[in-house]
Amino acid sequence: IALGLLLAGLVHGGNALTAEYVHDDHPTVLDNVNVTWPPPVTQIFTTPWFGPKRGFATQGLSRPLVTLSYALEAGLALESGGRHLVNLLLYGLVAGLVGLLVATLLYGKSEKLVSASAMVAVVLFAAHPLHTSSVLCVSYRPELLASAFALLATLAFLHAVRGSRRAGVSAVVLLLLALWSKESAVTVLAPWFIWAWLHRRALADPSEETSDPISATGEAATATSNGPQLAPWVWPVAATVVCGAWLAWRTTWLGTTPYVSAHDNPLAYVDFVPRMLGALWLVAYAGQKLLWPFDLAPDETFNALPVLSPSAGFVAIGGATVLTLGALAFWDLRRSGPHQGRLAVGIAWFAAGWLPVSHLLFPSTVLYADRLLFLPSIAWLSGVAWLLGRALVSARHLRVAGLALLLGLTLPWMSQSIAEGSHWRTGESLFLHGAEARPESLRMRYNLGQLRLDRGEAKAAVPDLAAAHAIDPSATAPWTLLVQAYTKLGQCKKTNTLMAEVSKLARQDDATRKAGVDADVLCKRYARAFAMGRGLRRVTVEWGRKVYVAGVAAGDPAAETWARRFHKSPSTSPPWVAAAVYGEQVTGRP
Repeated sequence: IALGLLLAGLVHGGNALTAEYVHDDHPTVLDNVNVTWPPPVTQIFTTPWFGPKRGFATQGLSRPLVTLSYALEAGLALESGGRHLVNLLLYGLVAGLVGLLVATLLYGKSEKLVSASAMVAVVLFAAHPLHTSSVLCVSYRPELLASAFALLATLAFLHAVRGSRRAGVSAVVLLLLALWSKESAVTVLAPWFIWAWLHRRALADPSEETSDPISATGEAATATSNGPQLAPWVWPVAATVVCGAWLAWRTTWLGTTPYVSAHDNPLAYVDFVPRMLGALWLVAYAGQKLLWPFDLAPDETFNALPVLSPSAGFVAIGGATVLTLGALAFWDLRRSGPHQGRLAVGIAWFAAGWLPVSHLLFPSTVLYADRLLFLPSIAWLSGVAWLLGRALVSARHLRVAGLALLLGLTLPWMSQSIAEGSHWRTGESLFLHGAEARPESLRMRYNLGQLRLDRGEAKAAVPDLAAAHAIDPSATAPWTLLVQAYTKLGQCKKTNTLMAEVSKLARQDDATRKAGVDADVLCKRYARAFAMGRGLRRVTVEWGRKVYVAGVAAGDPAAETWARRFHKSPSTSPPWVAAAVYGEQVTGRP
């Protein structure tokens, strides 16, 4: 644990402690009504992840423990630096727990091998660049908290298999806490069930060499238990029942399910075969990120990844990877020997963590994000650590090769993590990096333009908003902000061109219509402004008068009917009389 904290501080401390709120930190933390002190505990457990008033695509998610941690920080008056420090400490804890897990799984081996493999696991996990976003973005804390509780639950489960009922109860409770941090944490039940099955088989045949990390035989396990020993499968079944009960209560009482609508994921709208080809392409892409994580971006979108026209080579690699992992797991479970089962357990941890977001089973919420590999990477890096650990305690030439490989991985990874972390220090540096790394990413170009427009830098916002609009002319959000930017700059020709394309948008919401009204009123296109304004769904009195002005200016007789929607007579209500006068004056009529 101490080594994990030290390395986490060394790699990410400089960037984390000076980082601002970025990306989803605003809706998750700053604008979330649940993040307050004292915390509204009941409301936190009965409302979605982003809070009760958010109409976002994540409404099906529930992560109350993470929200409670934000509320506790609010009670301590922690600002951005303090919240990032919490993430940093959690990351160090997770890195240390990965080392403890490796040491536990290798229990009974030589002390040198156990120590070397555990230390290498901590180093590799703390240095890996894929984890950068989870540390530097406060709203990505679910990855850290869920992984910490999942690792603690797994360590408790391994002791429960020996016969400790207290450890078994702890494992179930800790896994529920992991579920309250992020839904995907329940995937660790897959390796639990496999380990319980392996242990049960060892108990049935004590003469067979077992892979149980705690006890070598069933008799040893019984000797350490208090009272009659429970079957090893009791604890994963109990955890399944408890976690399933929580999910069922969420579904029936709260009306929310763990599944949320697809967000920026084109694989959600294609047939089975194209989806599978795109998903296999993503398997190879994710494998590349785990092996060589030097092409990172803040987020991935359809426009940045060719999942609808994937290369045959990457699809073949992805398919071969899936088949190879499945074959290795099957072979490992069929064979016998002192190491039997370890490989299958590792594959189960990785596969179960990746499958729900891989699109192989069903379309997931987002297409891809580096943080989705956080939990699965534990298995991958643990396996690499075991191989390097064996090399480091072997013959001299293998020790030299193992040390060279360890340094060859760790030093570039640490350097890349520091460089990647610098991009997450501010919103502008994050989106600038995203736009440079993925110039065809609509989201990155849009986010950068939005950030600059919000700061009042309309001229600087135009290039990125225009690029986002060009990537997908039917996308509503880039069109809306681009119209707003041109309106602030008074460029009527540009707004007129965009207004002519409004019918091509996938949808027209109130924000789109208001941007159109403002642009057309500024450029004295009153008839179109009035027609656009009449389509508003939710209209305040202020906006009602603004649209009324456009109608009067256009000389449209429907303007009076529009005014009466607000229970006002244009001829008697002073504000509306003034609006009518202004509407006539702007056209030069008396």
